[in-house]
Amino acid sequence: MSRLFSVLLLSALAGGCYTGASATVPDSGGNEVGSTGGGGEDGGESGTDTDDPDAPADENVQSARLWRLSPLQFERTVEAALGVEVALPRIRVDARAEDFTNYANASGVDEVFFANLEEDLFTLVTQDIDAIAAPLSCPLESLDAACLEEFLGPFVRRAHRSDATDLAPFVGLYDDLSLSQGRADAFASVLVAVLLSPKALFRTELGADDGDPAAPLTPFELAENLSYMVLSLI
Repeated sequence: MSRLFSVLLLSALAGGCYTGASATVPDSGGNEVGSTGGGGEDGGESGTDTDDPDAPADENVQSARLWRLSPLQFERTVEAALGVEVALPRIRVDARAEDFTNYANASGVDEVFFANLEEDLFTLVTQDIDAIAAPLSCPLESLDAACLEEFLGPFVRRAHRSDATDLAPFVGLYDDLSLSQGRADAFASVLVAVLLSPKALFRTELGADDGDPAAPLTPFELAENLSYMVLSLI
C-alpha cells in the first residue's frame, strides 16, 4: 500500500524508532519513575530499594525506558490533537502483565496493530475532515505549504507532547501526496503520519541528553508522566 509506505517512511524520518536508550533516571523511592498509574493503566518493575547513604550512586538510579500509550491514553491524546471525539475500537489491548494493562516491557507495536491503527485513524480523520480543518487559515481546497506548516505547529506539539519535532518532513509528504491524492486526502495522510510517529505512540523516561549518566526527566517527560498517571490525558 503506497500510503502505508509513505507513512512508515515519514514516521522514521520525523520520529525515529526508540531503541536501546542508555540514559538513566533518578529514583527517590526504589521504584522506576512512573511505575504506577491512575486507574490501573500503568505498571512497572520494582527497582533497587536502599536507604544506605554509603551505597554506590548507581544503585539509586534506574534504567531509562519507553512506554507505549495504553488504548485509553492514546485515544485521549488523539482527541486533544484533532479536537474531535475519538473511538478506536480495534486497538488491541495487550495481555495483562502483573495486573497492569500498560506494562513498559510488554507493550509494543506489531504489524497488525500498526495496520489497524493506520486504517482507523485515516477513516476517523476523513470522516471529520471539515471539523479538523476548521483551524486552517486557508481553505482546504487551496491548502499550501505555508498554511499547512502554520496548522501543524500546534497540532504536532499536542500529538507529540513536545516542541522539538521537525515539521519539514510532514510538509514534504503533503507536497508529494497532494499530486496524486488531492489536497484533502493528502492533508488527512499527513495528520495520520503525525499520529503514527513513535513520538505520538510512546512516552519516554530518557532524561536530558547532557552526558549525565543520572539525568533527570525533562520538563516534557515529567509533565506527561504526571498527566497520564492521574488523568490518562496529556
